[in-house]
Amino acid sequence: MLSAALALAANVITATIDPLAWTQASSIAWPGSERAVTVMDANESWQPPGCEIGLEASDSASIDTYSFHMGEYCGSLVVVMNLSGGIRGGHEARMFLAQHESFHVAAQMYGSLIPVRFLEIDQRIVSRYAEGSQFTDLYSHIDSFTKRITQVGSSGSGCAALEKSLDSLDEDARTYLDYKIFWEWPAEYYAQQVIFPHDYEKYVEVRRNVFASGGDSGSDLFMTGVRVGRALDVLVGRVNWQLRVSEGWTMLDLLLESSGCEARAPDPTVRMKRVEL
Repeated sequence: MLSAALALAANVITATIDPLAWTQASSIAWPGSERAVTVMDANESWQPPGCEIGLEASDSASIDTYSFHMGEYCGSLVVVMNLSGGIRGGHEARMFLAQHESFHVAAQMYGSLIPVRFLEIDQRIVSRYAEGSQFTDLYSHIDSFTKRITQVGSSGSGCAALEKSLDSLDEDARTYLDYKIFWEWPAEYYAQQVIFPHDYEKYVEVRRNVFASGGDSGSDLFMTGVRVGRALDVLVGRVNWQLRVSEGWTMLDLLLESSGCEARAPDPTVRMKRVEL
C-alpha cells in the first residue's frame, strides 16, 4: 500500500492518507488545497506554498528526547517530529512514524468525531501508566482472542476472561487505556498497513526497537491495536469498522460488540475545527 505517495525531500516528508488502509479518507476536512500532511524534523525550516512566513520547526519542538507536535499552519497540516534520541530501522522506520503521526492529525483530528472525554487526559495518569506493565494480562487475553479470529475465524469464546481482565483495572488505569486505545490503535493499524502490509513480523521488529534510547517501553499497547484491527477486518470488514471508529467508537469496544461481548457505545462526540500548531 505504498500508494500512499510518500515523497522525501531533505528531511521533509509529504504523506497522503491511503484510502485502502483508511477507507474513511474522503471525510478528512483538509484546511487548504493541499491534500497531504507535511512531516518535518525539529531542526527543519519549511515554507508552505503561498505562505509569506515559513515555519521554523525548532520553535515548535519540546526539549524532550522524543516529541511530536501537530496541527495546522498556513492552510496546511504539519507534524514536527523531534527524534533527537535517535531511531533504529533507518528510512523505513522514519516513514512508519511519519504515517502514524500524519494519521493522528489528518484522519482523526480533521476527519473523525471525537468523544469529549478523549480531548485531553491528566498527565499524572499518563506518567503512572505509560510503561504499560499494568496491562500485560489484558494484552495476553486480547492476543488469544484475536488469534482465534484471524486464524480460525471464530469469536465465540473468550468473552468472560477478556471482560474480567478489563474489570480488574482501576478507574485511572481504564481512563488511560481507553484514551490511548482511541487515539493510538487506529493510527498504529494504519501505519502498519501502509508500511508493512504483508510483513507483520517486520513491523513487530521495528515497533519494539524503533526508539534508540528506549522511549517506547509501552510498545505492546501499539502492537495489540494492530492485532485488533486485523481481527476486525475478518469479523466485520474494514469499511464497516473504520466507519464506526470515525464516528467515535474505540476499536476495543467494536471488537467486544462484534464478538458478542460487553461493549460500551461512545460518549457525546465533537468534531475538531482547527488545531493550531
